[in-house]
Amino acid sequence: MKPLAAGSWYRITAAADEATVHLYDAVSWFGITADDFVRELAALDVTAIQLRLNSPGGLVWDGISIHNALREHRAAVHVHVDGVAASIASVIAVPELTYAAQWINFNTFRIIEVYAVVAPMYLVTGYAILFSLQRLEKRFVVRR
Repeated sequence: MKPLAAGSWYRITAAADEATVHLYDAVSWFGITADDFVRELAALDVTAIQLRLNSPGGLVWDGISIHNALREHRAAVHVHVDGVAASIASVIAVPELTYAAQWINFNTFRIIEVYAVVAPMYLVTGYAILFSLQRLEKRFVVRR
């Protein structure tokens, strides 16, 4: 992997149907603007984007532009936080954070959903078996 060029806070590399975007510095106007980033991103004709973040943050207006450009791009965006995603970089990482929250929610509360379905079925079948056994007991009374 080549180092970032002087004055650049990102690098975009594309191969086949997937692109990798490295955002490894503060989002700022030093040399390259968010306008350049958004223009390069819009030119990508890929189905998936791997966004790799390690940023202390940066300019809010540039970060919001980047977030909106990633959200509106037709490719599926997968965010990987390689180090830190602080300040505006955390806003750029929102898709990954949302996915992680949904995954935690799904795996945490799934057992409650299972119990909510199984418990009524258990009560209904248990009552039916109990009722049947009581009828059989009355019918076939064993006398000593």
